Amino acid sequence: MFLKGISSPASANIIELQRISSSFIEIRKELFQKQMEITRKHRGDAVLRYAWLPSSKGIITSIMKYGLANYGSSKTNSSYGVGVHLFPANCTDIRLGKVGPV
Repeated sequence: MFLKGISSPASANIIELQRISSSFIEIRKELFQKQMEITRKHRGDAVLRYAWLPSSKGIITSIMKYGLANYGSSKTNSSYGVGVHLFPANCTDIRLGKVGPV
């Protein structure tokens, strides 16, 4: 999914890739599945879509440890509103200056 999302590696500036412990991933996966079940009970089947979150290494580390709840509001003024701004998994131009509403 990562390589598909960046289109061609030549167009991206990849700084670092890190592997996360498998036990940590399993715990996050279980929490995600529980959230999907809660959503299904209250709203019907959830539509799962993959997306990118452009951010710094420090932010990603925090999100992986504590989830998006601690990510907080967007620190910049945005014409798209306040919150977490995700980009579709098939977004081929991940440079922030080129991305518009999706």
